Amino acid sequence: NGPTPHALAQVPGADIPRLKEAVFGEYIETEQPHIAECDQLTAEIGHFVDCIRNESQPLVDGQAGLAALDVADQVLALVNAHSWSGNVAAPIGPHVHDVHTRRHAA
Repeated sequence: NGPTPHALAQVPGADIPRLKEAVFGEYIETEQPHIAECDQLTAEIGHFVDCIRNESQPLVDGQAGLAALDVADQVLALVNAHSWSGNVAAPIGPHVHDVHTRRHAA
């Protein structure tokens, strides 16, 4: 297995940009899923309507949907409470980027 990217980053003279590029692919396996080119919300609503018309069970029932919302709420709570710099005195939550106004030449 070898040393972790974090351990390698601690070595004096470490190539940090190279380590960042290597994380996904060398240390964390990635996949490219096939995603259909359609409006997912419209497809979900259409599936729900078909289930009502045909008296069939949906692919995702209400309990699974509620569980997914619970997970999403937990993720948002953790993002909003996270100190991204590792410094407890630093700002927490998602990064907010300043909005720059365009200046026009006089």
